[in-house]
Amino acid sequence: MLAPCDASAAAAYRLHRPSTTQWWAEQKVEWHYIAPGKPMQNGFVESFNGRMRDGFLNETLFRNLAHARELMAAWVTDYNTVSPHSAEAV
Repeated sequence: MLAPCDASAAAAYRLHRPSTTQWWAEQKVEWHYIAPGKPMQNGFVESFNGRMRDGFLNETLFRNLAHARELMAAWVTDYNTVSPHSAEAV
């Protein structure tokens, strides 16, 4: 099983269990705690959330859950393969 090289969580109490922290240590996962009320401690997620909100959620009406999943899959594919990202701009 592949493991991430680092992890961040605002809800650390849910993830801070002996079995979980032991697995992180075994997999050499670096842990980063996000303090409550400090979402900018994980700017990558905040940036993604803003892009998703502005470029997808604010512009889309969903007929049902299946329709939402279909459109979300298409948006994610476009976001990951077609859309330019600020990190790629030179």
